[in-house]
Amino acid sequence: MKIKKLKIIQRMIIVLFIFSQTCNTNSFALDRLSEINGDDKYEFSNNIATQIMQNTNSEKAIIVNTDKSIADSLSASALSGVLQAPIFMTSKDSIKSSTIEQLKSFKTIYILGREKSISDSVEKDLKKRGFKVIRLGGSDRIETSLAVYSEISKYVDIDSVALVNAYKGEADAVSMSPVSARDSVPIVLTDGQSSPVSTSNKNVYVIGGDSVMNVDVSNAKKTVSFKGLDRYNTNNLVFNEFYKGVKKTYITDGTELERAMSAPLLAKDHGLVLVSKNSDKSLLKGIGEIISMGNIDNETIVDCINVANSNFDMTSAKNVDEFVDFQEKVLMLVNKERVSRGIKELEPDEMLSIVATIKSADMAQKNYFSHQSPTYGTPYQLLDMLGVKYYFAGENIAYGQKTPEAVVKAWMNSESHKRNILNEKYTKLGVGIAVNNDGRIYWTQEFIG
Repeated sequence: MKIKKLKIIQRMIIVLFIFSQTCNTNSFALDRLSEINGDDKYEFSNNIATQIMQNTNSEKAIIVNTDKSIADSLSASALSGVLQAPIFMTSKDSIKSSTIEQLKSFKTIYILGREKSISDSVEKDLKKRGFKVIRLGGSDRIETSLAVYSEISKYVDIDSVALVNAYKGEADAVSMSPVSARDSVPIVLTDGQSSPVSTSNKNVYVIGGDSVMNVDVSNAKKTVSFKGLDRYNTNNLVFNEFYKGVKKTYITDGTELERAMSAPLLAKDHGLVLVSKNSDKSLLKGIGEIISMGNIDNETIVDCINVANSNFDMTSAKNVDEFVDFQEKVLMLVNKERVSRGIKELEPDEMLSIVATIKSADMAQKNYFSHQSPTYGTPYQLLDMLGVKYYFAGENIAYGQKTPEAVVKAWMNSESHKRNILNEKYTKLGVGIAVNNDGRIYWTQEFIG
């Protein structure tokens, strides 16, 4: 990586965090960033279910197949909320052994979709294992949606419905799924021209613009339409309608919606924000806790952190160039120590510099000094959340030193910190600097190899 490019990145990040420290408002709003993920969508849904099962004692679970469409899982959202039942992902012809283990906590399993979606062999296997199995399906996704609607009506009086185009509105409807789980609002799939269920005297939420949703709902008690320009804009509209003011929320990649479909019950009280590299993330401004779900690229995660912490006025850039020079000087001094001992120099790394700056800013704002962050957890958890790949990793922190020379000297006088600096397994280094309101400087080094 060229020093010039790194310097631009460092300046951008440092400007952000200097102002988050010096503004008079409580500008660094984010209190916690955590992650829920899995090796694949099946393990991901298992991990979501584990979170849900900590707070419910339901004897019912739902399984869906999203290999070709998320339509059935959209229909599952309200049923999941009514039954307090987690949604598990499965393939057409088999259920993963790890999922079977989790299903042992339940007595009744709902299968959504007919045999072309989840095969008869899966149903027979579940019955053989002693589960009561209820299959809800129809000849197409609209009829399956109606079957789910009918099942929900056995448990609650349905006074609200969300209507969506079954073939052109799935992405938009994802934003409604936590509301569906929270308020027992069935997501009803339509052909875009008419509603297959009565809307008379009901609250009706129409998801999608006029080109995909031209349904007559004139007999509804109340109608709210969400006509976003794209899935992210629709997400913004839905979130502001139902979750404005929350201090905790979930984020997921807006292009990988399969994983999001196991999350409605978990996200029901906090909403779900769809994000991507270029999406509008203003919904996250002032959010205190963000839970990342699934695979989100590190640049997008950093953008989300920045927006959550953006309650400050970025009008000038006092001392930014000085801090960038400090970062480069620390790298130079570290490499001088290594070369003098015959150890290969460390390369500067853009993402590590971002990670280190985030950690320094967190310590400066929250007035702590520890490798364990109350916001991001361990150094390894922060690296993982931001998508940094490594075999070996280490962190040095310090505070109070005024210059790069002073901080590197302090680290070299400490055996544990010196070991990191001279570790031959490490190949890359990121340096982060932040200053608190009292002018105290916090330093972080992130090493990987």
